[in-house]
Amino acid sequence: MREVMALNRFQRYLVGLLLVSGTLFPVLLNITQNLTGRGSVENQDGNAHRFAHPFFMIAVMFMGEFTCLFVYIFIKWARSNDAPIDRDGGKFNPLVFLPAAVVDLIQMSLLHLGLGLVLFAEITPFQTMKGVTLVFTALLSVAFLAHSFGKEKWLGMLMIVLGLTVIGLPNLLTNIDEEDKIHHYSLIAGQLFIAMSQMLSSVLLVYEEYWIHRCNIFPLAVVGWEGLFGSVSAIGMVFGFHHIKARNFSHLSSHRLEDIFDALKQISSSWTISLCVISTVICFTLFRFAGVSLTRQWNATTRIVFECFCTAFVWLILTPQRQWLPEMKYTPAGVVLIVLGFSFFYNFAFFRWLCRCPTIKCKKRETKECLLPEEQDVNSAEA
Repeated sequence: MREVMALNRFQRYLVGLLLVSGTLFPVLLNITQNLTGRGSVENQDGNAHRFAHPFFMIAVMFMGEFTCLFVYIFIKWARSNDAPIDRDGGKFNPLVFLPAAVVDLIQMSLLHLGLGLVLFAEITPFQTMKGVTLVFTALLSVAFLAHSFGKEKWLGMLMIVLGLTVIGLPNLLTNIDEEDKIHHYSLIAGQLFIAMSQMLSSVLLVYEEYWIHRCNIFPLAVVGWEGLFGSVSAIGMVFGFHHIKARNFSHLSSHRLEDIFDALKQISSSWTISLCVISTVICFTLFRFAGVSLTRQWNATTRIVFECFCTAFVWLILTPQRQWLPEMKYTPAGVVLIVLGFSFFYNFAFFRWLCRCPTIKCKKRETKECLLPEEQDVNSAEA
């Protein structure tokens, strides 16, 4: 029996969709938040201001997820009544995804608060902290889902975390000004918020994996129900934040924590902002669908490893905007560490070559450790 099986066509499409949408989503979100347009309240000089509405974008992205529920219902209706239940997911209570939606809302809010506190628009702290998600997802999978990983997989995860740290940490440290106390403490607080958001993201991924595998739930249903509960919660949050004066913590002219009317006015007054918002929501929805599908195909740890590659791709795309800075000289080493970690994690060519070496003893791993399991033809087995 082979331990690692090549991806079939459907799985390759899912991985490609995750990498493309996961790369485009942060880039488009970064572009959207740096566009300017006239809103309901202008700056003191009367000029158009930046589209700084992170909580409004969270609500809109949840609405994008909610559209998957209509697609799921349509597909379920279009199928014949005598179709096997496992083709479109097993029976489950939709309320199981209410806690997932709340956790997702909290972690997205903490992430945007953290990015706002570090006054950051280049996603470097997010790169550095993405390794936190990988480590916590693996630990939670071992603790609560009884997964077991071989030494090479732990080594692969360690190398990926080190690679992300090498890419993001030097650039972050150069932005810390010890003399500016406010800036210094805001950077520290922002990093803590981002770290907490990544920990909650790990909890969310493991929670989703538990219910998806237990009830055989279709990915569209997972994304759709979480989008429904998340939309209701996010809309309530946005209207609540509209009445909170944030003063210096707000980038808006009205100094509110969120200004929904200003966001709608900017969207209606600028076709560029409208197009970027719609594109961001579409990419985020596809990213979530691809991620949940990978969780259903394998598990949450496999999903987050592929997402780490998206983080590296985002950095490569945004690098031309920042030009090559001196602190980026360690980046090639970080990319090499990520590629080697990925190779170790999935027993790809590099590790297979080591296993062929007669001086290295390689112990066969159990099938349950393989995150890319061998495909089994259920129909032929039953026959």
